[in-house]
Amino acid sequence: MGVEQIETVVLLFPNIAWTKSQKVAQLQPDISFAQAVNKGALEILSAGFSSGHDIRGFTYVPDLDTKSYCHKLSESLVPNNVTRLADLPRSDFTLVAVAPWINAECTQEYLASARAYPTRAFLFYLPGNSSSKPPHSKSPVWNLEDQGLWKKTNRFSVYAVASTTGTQLMRQLSLYSGNMTQVPDGHVLAALPGGDSRDYVRLYTYIHINYTVGFQMVLYLTIIAGILISIICTATLVLKLVQRLQRSDLQQRMARGEVDLEALGIKRSSIAQLFIDSLPLYICQGAGWHDISKTVPRVQPLAPVSYLSDEDSDDQATGASWKPSTITPPTIPESTLNISPELHCAICANAFEREGLVRRLPCCHTFHAACIELSLQSSTMCPVCRISVLPYDYHPKITNCLVRRERKFRKLQASSARTWQEQADC
Repeated sequence: MGVEQIETVVLLFPNIAWTKSQKVAQLQPDISFAQAVNKGALEILSAGFSSGHDIRGFTYVPDLDTKSYCHKLSESLVPNNVTRLADLPRSDFTLVAVAPWINAECTQEYLASARAYPTRAFLFYLPGNSSSKPPHSKSPVWNLEDQGLWKKTNRFSVYAVASTTGTQLMRQLSLYSGNMTQVPDGHVLAALPGGDSRDYVRLYTYIHINYTVGFQMVLYLTIIAGILISIICTATLVLKLVQRLQRSDLQQRMARGEVDLEALGIKRSSIAQLFIDSLPLYICQGAGWHDISKTVPRVQPLAPVSYLSDEDSDDQATGASWKPSTITPPTIPESTLNISPELHCAICANAFEREGLVRRLPCCHTFHAACIELSLQSSTMCPVCRISVLPYDYHPKITNCLVRRERKFRKLQASSARTWQEQADC
């Protein structure tokens, strides 16, 4: 935040609504005083704790202890009738202080006096300096021998102006410190529209602040926000890619039969009746069991299995989808089965009957048709070898939730295997 201009004008009080139509200095410069200091002719010694708004206030010289050494030093520089705090209107208006920069001790005393009142800014000048602008803010002239502590102590901003500017301002403060009859052209000012002989006529300083630093701060925060958004988007894309690779890996391992679907936490699974009806069906005729599947209408179901799991509610994708296979599954070349009458069904433990119907699963295990149909209503695997009955190209819809469950299941298996190994070693 920088200063664009410091402007001091004559102001009537209580009529202090400061608009262009009421600037006495602009309307009638021959009967009043106006002074403007541009940013090239001033230095910012301390920015204080300004909120970023323009600074304004009545101009005055802070009081010093009459017995102090600095008061005696400033007598030749500060007129006796200069505008002091006692000469200002009794109100809660803010203030802008003015004083000569004599030495470090006197400057500290002026600053301490200004801190006791609602001062918003302090203007210092070097007496006797012939330059048109003050020394640079980093010049040792402005050193108060306290390692810059004074800049943190004062909540108001501190500026340095040229010696000629400060001297002129001090002189005008001595002229506009009395009542309406004592100030220059007081009777003319009282005759202005809205004027009154009981009004105060004082100097009022307006410090115009530019907001370049504020704009830079907004730009800086915008850049940071853009970087954060970019990082978040990149991290999201990387996460999506990793999840996609994990789903693809799980799908391939399912296709190779390396994953136990029912062990993944799926609570209930069943195969559609139409898909069960498509399995090979045999009946005893004569000396052997003959395939009668060709005589039974067989329909390829579009949804051979459905999975219902409470843990899949977040992905809403636990159902599986399957279309007629484009991969030719292995076929059973034999037209008959040599099943001995003493063989038993692994489900009901009863022997196969000559007049009964049997079904053969893709894993070549044979069961009573009624038994296996009932079993496949609650499981998708062979009751004997636990191999999936589903087509080779079938896999459930892979979701991130399913990937997480499968990963946890593998970790649990590995942990159990280590436990058993440790027990065996003992």
